[in-house]
Amino acid sequence: AQSRHLYKAAQLHKLLWESMGSAVRSVIDDDVLTAEEEAMLHRLGEILGTPVQAMDEQDPMLFEELIIAGINAGRFPRTPEPGVVLKRGEEAYASFAVELLKEVAVREFRGSSGSVSIPLGGGVRYRVGGVRGRSEVIGTQLVQADYGVLVVTSQRSLFLGQKRTLEFRGDRLVGLQQFSDGLRLNVSNRQTASLFRFSRGSAIAAALISASAGGSG
Repeated sequence: AQSRHLYKAAQLHKLLWESMGSAVRSVIDDDVLTAEEEAMLHRLGEILGTPVQAMDEQDPMLFEELIIAGINAGRFPRTPEPGVVLKRGEEAYASFAVELLKEVAVREFRGSSGSVSIPLGGGVRYRVGGVRGRSEVIGTQLVQADYGVLVVTSQRSLFLGQKRTLEFRGDRLVGLQQFSDGLRLNVSNRQTASLFRFSRGSAIAAALISASAGGSG
């Protein structure tokens, strides 16, 4: 209350969120957020006027670290309306807006040209040209094959796209590779890996998928 008389509103807002961020970092420095620590952070947020939920907008990367620390402690988020029919005993953790990507070849035409000169009379000649060559692959690029949502549950992950639906059961997951903005998933019943690009939340999705594959939650 005294600080509100000492600082301008914007400056105080910045200082309070910096204090909240420092508290969060100190609590999750071991990459685990216990129930007691989470309750303490919520209480601190009430006192400072910096609710934990609002950190998603103030510092999205730190908020992701906080969520992952809770997952590491065996506590998972829940989404009440996942948009999929759940199996008995299955719980929906979260859903993410994603693009399903595919790798396509980049081709380039390489060849040579030639021409034939035909006399027409009166000193006039007509030149007929031709091109010989072939299309060669010079690389690959990723393009969008579909877009939709990736729903992660306690048993599987489901991609609900505009064109297709894909299921990745936790007990069949054989590979998970995380990128800064995406995930690649390999399951034993599908030869080709599936690559997803996220607008945000790929690290949280990776933690949840790993947990569901391990039978946690």
